[in-house]
Amino acid sequence: MVQPGSFAVPLAGLAAAFAKGLPWTGSGNRWLLTSLVLFLSLAPMIPLIYLPRGRIFEAALVSARESGEVTPELRAAFGDSLVSFARIYELAVVGIVLALMVTKPF
Repeated sequence: MVQPGSFAVPLAGLAAAFAKGLPWTGSGNRWLLTSLVLFLSLAPMIPLIYLPRGRIFEAALVSARESGEVTPELRAAFGDSLVSFARIYELAVVGIVLALMVTKPF
């Protein structure tokens, strides 16, 4: 559901804006373009952070299961600061986009 939803939600939003005749850069609607840019800024994190680090985590998890204990590699994978930063950034973007949708400040 996450992958199809990641494409469906912004497309549905853009379709709704188009159906209402709202220009993306018009006065009072600049929040639409800002939200879209923020949302699209999340896309590079998938191939650059989540997929490679997910493979590292998966290998560490398999190794830990085989040994029957939490390995240093698994601890390191759980404590990956880049993944933590990406998750925090992702939550911040979602919060900002929600705030823009509700307040429509510009």
